[in-house]
Amino acid sequence: MKFLLFFFVIFCASLSADMPLLVEDLVSGKGKFKLESSLSYINSKSQNLSTGDPIIVPISNTGFVAIPSSFGESEQENDNLIGTLGVNYGISNKADLYIRGSYLGSYRQQKDPNTSANTFTHKPIDGWLGVNYEFLKDDSSVGVLGYIETALYEKNLDKSSYLHSLQVGSIVYKSIDPVVLVLNTTYRYSHKRKSKDGTYKPGNVLLLHPNVGFAVNEWITLSLGFEWLHQRASRFDGRKEGLHRSFLQPTFGLGYGFSEGNILNLSFKAATQKDSNSSATLHWSYTF
Repeated sequence: MKFLLFFFVIFCASLSADMPLLVEDLVSGKGKFKLESSLSYINSKSQNLSTGDPIIVPISNTGFVAIPSSFGESEQENDNLIGTLGVNYGISNKADLYIRGSYLGSYRQQKDPNTSANTFTHKPIDGWLGVNYEFLKDDSSVGVLGYIETALYEKNLDKSSYLHSLQVGSIVYKSIDPVVLVLNTTYRYSHKRKSKDGTYKPGNVLLLHPNVGFAVNEWITLSLGFEWLHQRASRFDGRKEGLHRSFLQPTFGLGYGFSEGNILNLSFKAATQKDSNSSATLHWSYTF
């Protein structure tokens, strides 16, 4: 009995020494660079009326990609692969300046009342410039990181736009070793932009992602949470197309730290309702 009690105490002590990877390296550090890359697979389906609302795909703690979709009455199934590459530079110990870009490969099966077609496309999808700032560490209360970024480039339905979207967000977290509680909040505002048939405005997006991480050991973190996304209806020539929509989906994650500043995360999101999408993302970051 004493041996079991001794083993339990040692086990708990070893857990408390491990910081969950979810909140490591939120900022790079003054004069340091951080490389970030991710690969995301997304499967989405839509039936009946397609209203042009973009498909929203989170690719990291602070960013997501909006995949354009078309207008019209059709049934669609899309398999999308998104590659993202970004660079952060620490302008101080609390702030990073960063830039990132994403490339999309998409296979679409589409069937409407008259025809059916399968198409494959690939193209740059967006590019963003942003800055983040660590307002608080969670030494005594909670940790708070805020960020703001603007779209240098976006590929829309049939044309490109520049500086037409703005995104702000925060990460609030509290570590209680070996557990960390995290809340990611992101809001994206999209200004109207031109298409070949008129004026198009993607709906604004609010994303909330509460998450709980558990440090299994100093290398591995498991996470569980849910994602709530509210997407306003898109507008075409000032007319609202479709409805405002909300999605609630469970998320799962696994993080592995090869060494300090060298972290790989694998995350999953499950489709739970009609017209929602399922996704898997592999994200790697390296600070030097």
